[in-house]
Amino acid sequence: MRTGALVLSLGILAATCAPSLPSAPPPGTPAASPSPAGSAPTASAAPSATATAVPTVPPPPTAPPSAESEAPTSPLPTDPGLRLDPATVLQVCSRYPADDGEARIECEDGIRLGFQTLAADAARVSRADFGFSCEGDGCQPPSPSRAYASFWGPGVARRVTLAFSEADGLVAVASSAAGSQPAAPAFTPPAVSRPIVAGEPAWVANRTAYPLCGDETAGMAGPFDTAARQCFLDGVLAGQRVEFVSRSQGTEGGAFIEIDRYDRSGGITAYIMSDGAWSAYRTGITLAGVDLVFSRGGGSAQLHP
Repeated sequence: MRTGALVLSLGILAATCAPSLPSAPPPGTPAASPSPAGSAPTASAAPSATATAVPTVPPPPTAPPSAESEAPTSPLPTDPGLRLDPATVLQVCSRYPADDGEARIECEDGIRLGFQTLAADAARVSRADFGFSCEGDGCQPPSPSRAYASFWGPGVARRVTLAFSEADGLVAVASSAAGSQPAAPAFTPPAVSRPIVAGEPAWVANRTAYPLCGDETAGMAGPFDTAARQCFLDGVLAGQRVEFVSRSQGTEGGAFIEIDRYDRSGGITAYIMSDGAWSAYRTGITLAGVDLVFSRGGGSAQLHP
């Protein structure tokens, strides 16, 4: 029995150390059944006539990295000295779908960083669009951590891909041709008018009368004058002079009035009255969905006071 055990040990050792040269069994020794796949071989009353290779069990697949944990590679060089002027460039922002989570990239930040990659082309930009994408154009749903900024102007049509990660923050990762600027919507200007707002300062009251899309009175959550808002958005995207007035209440319950105007080029001018204090900005426009239609968006520059 001790001799048999010694033979068995030598047979197993040979199978383990040199699987390509199996040891020959003693004459007349019956063969053992092969071990089930994926399990270690077990000894029977006699060693196997042929050494059985133990299959390697692959490790469990690793889940792909989430959009938030992806580390962007090869960021594009940027020039922080390049600053987009909201008075001369129309910024058009697309919102991240609310049902798909919270966006990690803001329109203002995306356009700012993309603009800084344009080098000499930056001086000729007249329109900048921002939106969300995943690895390929048209992916659904879009990723909250990947976006693009597209820039157009005389001789300029560039699309900059942006990515956010916890490790690297927001970086520009690719640049390509942007194709044609989005087509302008059909637009028929409404009648010219200039609503009077009580208490408005002279620099608001003396503004030039433009085609007036509407004078809305709404609560903070609506209902909104959707047709008037769509008129203003279409006028902006069509490059036409338009004005829209909205009267509501601010977050503290005081009166809030906003007069939005477009002068056929550059950014939108927004006159804002909150609790009796007036201010004015040049800014961009955000596509805000079915009810609100549009809101202010992108970078802004204060004009008054």
